[in-house]
Amino acid sequence: MTTRIIAAIHSAIESSSIVVKPSGRRYRHCALRALPFFILVWSLAPAPVLAQFSQQAKLVGTGAIGGAQQGGSVSLSDDGNTAIVGGQNDNSGAGAAWVFTRSGDVWTQEAKLVGTGAIGLAGQGDSVSLSGDGNTAIFGGVRDNNLAGAAWVFTRSDGVWTQRAKLVGIGAIGNAFQGNSVSLSGDGKTAIVGGPGDNGNLGAAWVYIQPGFAGTPGTASCYDESVSALSQQYGRLDAAAAALEYSGVSALHNAVSAFCEG
Repeated sequence: MTTRIIAAIHSAIESSSIVVKPSGRRYRHCALRALPFFILVWSLAPAPVLAQFSQQAKLVGTGAIGGAQQGGSVSLSDDGNTAIVGGQNDNSGAGAAWVFTRSGDVWTQEAKLVGTGAIGLAGQGDSVSLSGDGNTAIFGGVRDNNLAGAAWVFTRSDGVWTQRAKLVGIGAIGNAFQGNSVSLSGDGKTAIVGGPGDNGNLGAAWVYIQPGFAGTPGTASCYDESVSALSQQYGRLDAAAAALEYSGVSALHNAVSAFCEG
């Protein structure tokens, strides 16, 4: 820290002049008596050291169709070695997301992701998010199904990306614009999807977890409610089993049964 003495006035001065030295300059004033001693100090904090960034790459995904508007949304894994870039206007507004990985200083496109099950020109890639390890991705498409909106979840295994779910929250009121914003927890097992247009722009957000069953344990309807919700959320039970990392539909049924039995 830099310290500068602005002025000093000594209490013992009874007559003569008082010398004030602001920043090294002298001024003379009339005589004063029995003045206290003042030291005015101006402390200058050192200028903050800003983080230095240098451009490493310009990422432009291949396979774009038309003016994709790549870069409308972006996200990085925790280690910075996986990036996802949204392009909501790809293919006349169908949208897409591109995944890139870094090795050393070199970035390489790993995949172009387009979710299945879209209704109309969904604008996929309006928002994007990656899990901490970069192995789970979610991206929103607010224009899906006439602005109802949706989000798509993909996971990566050995460099191959697979769609795990199309998420459409239940209880939406009107054109919710679900997928306007999305985020994943670090472990990729919790997702949140924003819908600012819900209920006349009151807005809402939907939270999803893996695994998650809708029924209430110990009730007669638990099993049917859970299976129905899984079917609605993932489209098919085999897709639900894959997304929730069960070996198959049978294993998923067993997990639901155990959950409902409490």
